Amino acid sequence: DLSHSVFTQSTGIWSSGDLGADEDGNGMVGDTNGWNFIANNGTMIDDDNSGTHMAGIVINQSVDITLGTVPTSEIKVMPVKVADGSGDSDATRVASGILY
Repeated sequence: DLSHSVFTQSTGIWSSGDLGADEDGNGMVGDTNGWNFIANNGTMIDDDNSGTHMAGIVINQSVDITLGTVPTSEIKVMPVKVADGSGDSDATRVASGILY
């Protein structure tokens, strides 16, 4: 969930710099913050919040969450979705996500 406060307040989400076109030339239009290999688009939807939870844990390793606000993170998370809401995937999607 890219709108979660741990991401919006920490600047911990990776950005390709793409603004809706394919500025980075990788053939993936709209991959501003990652790629969804299930839907083949740049829309990240966390079907069961496990990805949001895990990414939040990773980002918060570099910030003191007891401060009440989330300072800028030293860690950047690149959202890549390779499994559907049931956890189903295949080797091609997983390999594509790793290569991305």
